[in-house]
Amino acid sequence: MSDKRDPSGADLPPESKITDTEYFMESHAEKIVDFMEKKIVEDFAPTHEIYDGLLNQLVNEFPIGKLEAGGFYYDKVHAILANALMSSFWCGWVAKAMANRKEPKFNPEYPEKFRRIISKAYEGGWRYASQRP
Repeated sequence: MSDKRDPSGADLPPESKITDTEYFMESHAEKIVDFMEKKIVEDFAPTHEIYDGLLNQLVNEFPIGKLEAGGFYYDKVHAILANALMSSFWCGWVAKAMANRKEPKFNPEYPEKFRRIISKAYEGGWRYASQRP
C-alpha cells in the first residue's frame, strides 16, 4: 500500500511525478480558477482553421444563448473547452507517437500518465466546484 493517497482516497504510486502534479493542481485550485477567470479572454478573430470549426461545433452542441441577429453566442466556456480538447487530443497523439517510435528520452509509461493527469485535472476541478460554486 502506498503512503500517499489522491484526494479521492485512492492509493497513489510512490515517487510518481504525476502524483506531484495532481497535488499541485489540487493545492492551487483557487489560483488556477482565478487565473482562468481573469486572464483568459474569449475574444478571438476567426482564422478559418480547425480551432474555429471545433469552436463552432461546441457552440452548436452546447448553446448558452442566442444572439439577437440569430445564431448562437459563444463565451469563455466554449473557448476554454475548445483549447482543452485540442490540447488533450494533441497530448494523446504526441505521447503515443513518441512511445511508438521508442524515443530514447520518452518513458513508455508517459502515454498513460498523460491520460491520467488530464483526467485527474478535470476531476479536481469538479471537486473544487463544491467549495466554490
